Amino acid sequence: MSNKEQAVQVYQLRVWIREISPQFWRRLLVRSDSTIAHLYDTLQIAFGWTDEHLHQFLIRGKPYGIGRSGGISFDDNPHQIRLCDFHFCTRERWVYEYDLNNWWQHEIRLEQVLPLDLAKRYPVCLAGKRPAAPMPALPALSYLQGASPDRCANPLWQTDAFQPASVYLLLPASREAQLESGRRAVL
Repeated sequence: MSNKEQAVQVYQLRVWIREISPQFWRRLLVRSDSTIAHLYDTLQIAFGWTDEHLHQFLIRGKPYGIGRSGGISFDDNPHQIRLCDFHFCTRERWVYEYDLNNWWQHEIRLEQVLPLDLAKRYPVCLAGKRPAAPMPALPALSYLQGASPDRCANPLWQTDAFQPASVYLLLPASREAQLESGRRAVL
């Protein structure tokens, strides 16, 4: 085992969408050396989205993310900023905003730090509630106020059909290949 692999840990994250009822959430295992860009890709796949909206992470008051031509830009390269660079504490929280026009906020909490298991592939979705969050088309608050699921890409958004037994293995392939194919390997 190399020194780099010894230093790498695994972060258990719980991610949920704020102001949505019923709640959508995922429990993920990600490597501490994952970049901001890789975390973004992981969240897109875990929630079943297709990279269609502007986004940002707000970590300790500073925005991070993948800039878009004609859209938002960031000071730091998301392919170089690693999660371990933040030295997060257990139970620390930060925000991921997806679809900045409709202000979909996700709260991300570091539940625990685990040792790296070289026999496993990361990231992994361990559990969750709801089969997939609706592709943001309305402000999150609209879903609390009774917006029709007919306006959502996935009408199952009201069910509990997400099965933790069919956990996704989110392969660290290129974002384009993952998002275009829409495939997930099932454990």
